[in-house]
Amino acid sequence: MKNRYFLWTFSALTVLIGFTACKKDSSGTPANTSTANVSGTAFQSSVTTGLDYTSQNNLTLEFFQGKGTDTNIITLNFPDTIQVNKAYKIGGDNTVVSLEYETPSDWYSTWGGEESGTLTVTSHNKDSHNIQGTYSAIAWRAGGDSVIIKDGKFNANYVVY
Repeated sequence: MKNRYFLWTFSALTVLIGFTACKKDSSGTPANTSTANVSGTAFQSSVTTGLDYTSQNNLTLEFFQGKGTDTNIITLNFPDTIQVNKAYKIGGDNTVVSLEYETPSDWYSTWGGEESGTLTVTSHNKDSHNIQGTYSAIAWRAGGDSVIIKDGKFNANYVVY
């Protein structure tokens, strides 16, 4: 009888944790994920990290997509004081928001280029360290070619440092 009770309790807790860990925001994006279209190819992060460098007022989000033994990474950098539901320009010389895209063989960036996209934070809960939003941009490689990142969505938890 004790084994049945333990098994039932363990199963119920496992199901409960599974449902709460996969909680989605109102836009349907699961917690700690990012999705985007990168030059016509679907991107979905398998790992998401976030770090708020409070001494620098900078929030960095990194979205890792594992593909076999390769990893592609989208990185967003922006002020941790960013306003909710305001579109911020990505790229350009005077930007406060940057995007980088990295593959095993190439690195693309919006640094120093022309304005190439937008970031909009749709929700930011500083108490629970969760931020959600949308993004799109064109990032360039030093050799001149580019990647077009569009329809990006994220729901990310972050650590305050």
